Parts: sequence; structure tokens; C-alpha cells
Amino acid sequence: MKQVLIVLLSAAALWAEHYYDRGKLITLTPANPPVSINSRAQISAEWFRTESGQIVGTTNEIIVQWKQVDVAPKVMKSLGITTFQWLTKTMVLVTVPQGADLFDLSRKLSDHSATTFAHPNLLRERSLR
Repeated sequence: MKQVLIVLLSAAALWAEHYYDRGKLITLTPANPPVSINSRAQISAEWFRTESGQIVGTTNEIIVQWKQVDVAPKVMKSLGITTFQWLTKTMVLVTVPQGADLFDLSRKLSDHSATTFAHPNLLRERSLR
């Protein structure tokens, strides 16, 4: 029984995606969109469930904060990123190139020594605080 459980958990890990949030590895598994999302909305997203059970959507964007802003354009170009928008003096909204893997690119940016953080731009259900 333990062997079967280990195989099932290992197989589930193959379909999971990962990203870093404030240095912590977050695992996402595929999920259906939340019921509150209007089906007529013009949102093209993939939906996932976090380890805590929250449903989040991903688009083709990554939010990046740079420690070394002067090297940002060169690093992004080396990763095939050509479309981006500066949000502040240190933060960039990157559009993932067609055919590139959102999570892989996010991890590469996050691991770079010139960045403070990089993670997918997540869609979440609106909630009251």
C-alpha cells in the first residue's frame, strides 16, 4: 500500500507547476476556474490550486523586481524576453514569449542574482478584507 501511495504522489508531482513567492517554493496543481469567474470575461488563463487550497489563475505575465536595474534589459534579452513594461523604477511586468514556459522562465528570473523576486502574475478571486 505504501508503495502505491508513493507512486501516486510521484506521478502527481509530474503534473504540478512551481514558482517562488518570497523565496518559498509554491506548488500548483491543475484546477477548474472558480465559480465566481464570469465565463464571458475576456480572460485567458490556466487555473491551479495552491498547497493551501486557494484557486489561482496564470496568464502570460511575470512580475519581476530588480536589484540591479542596469543589467535588466540584457538579462531579459538573453532569456528571449522582448516585451515588457516598467511599473516602477525597479519593477517590470514581463510578457512571456510565445512558446516559452511561464514557470520555467519565472524560475530562471527568480534565480538570477540581479533580481529580488520574480513570479507569475496571478489572478485570484476577489475577497473582502
